[in-house]
Amino acid sequence: MNAANIKVQLKLFLLVATRPLVLTPRHEYKRSHDYSAGFVKADKSYHEGYHASFDKRPGRKMIWEFEQAILRKIVEDSPAQTHLDFAGGTGRIAKVLEDFVPQQFVLDISEGMLAVAAQHLTKAKILNCDFSKGVPEIEDNSLDLVTAFRFFPNAEVELRESAMAFLVQKMQCGGKLVCNNHRSFWSLSYLLSRLLFKGGDVGMANNEMEALAKRHGLVLQKYYSVGVVPQNENKSLFSWALTQKIENYFFKHFLSKQRLGYNTIFVFEKLIKA
Repeated sequence: MNAANIKVQLKLFLLVATRPLVLTPRHEYKRSHDYSAGFVKADKSYHEGYHASFDKRPGRKMIWEFEQAILRKIVEDSPAQTHLDFAGGTGRIAKVLEDFVPQQFVLDISEGMLAVAAQHLTKAKILNCDFSKGVPEIEDNSLDLVTAFRFFPNAEVELRESAMAFLVQKMQCGGKLVCNNHRSFWSLSYLLSRLLFKGGDVGMANNEMEALAKRHGLVLQKYYSVGVVPQNENKSLFSWALTQKIENYFFKHFLSKQRLGYNTIFVFEKLIKA
């Protein structure tokens, strides 16, 4: 092997060896993948299709079933009176919890998403607004439960900070924030994707989520990790039947004992009044 070939092989080795470390910051990803413009222009069929995808896509459906079980357990263990589903979209989370809480708000900037939510929510007050401009309908220090799913990993750093500050301001002392990181950067799914050069470079590390909450005075009470088998919402490393069996085993025995899953659900508590 001549020197030129050795150089090529060395570059290839370094590329593969360092691939697991590759992270594309969220703001850079948005610059090259302007999904937001398409989202704003999306029609009714898009929003209805998004809502239906949690029953149709095999991976998304499986994880959603786990999320529902976890949410119910959280409110059964710690009953709540006033719930805000932040960035609540089509109202999936609010629907799961509506029988557990007397008062409920669903806040989202997307009018189309909330139109779908209004079709199946019976209790929640729907707020179509930008939280950064103020939400007088919700008093400060009034919420004992806030949920925020599929939001923080999809948000830029500045938006994460401002959203967390808003939520903490609205939470009462002892209130809980239940949020998830469905793009866990160091999960098995994302590691394998990067090693195979099939994405996985846009995500959020779980310690980033914890640090964000801590900066705003929240304390981690519990976490749950699901989606351990390398997978995305449409494909898995194994058959979906085998994947379901493995995930069920981890859910039963190791739900809060590992962080290998691509979807981590956090329970934070506010201990000091803002």
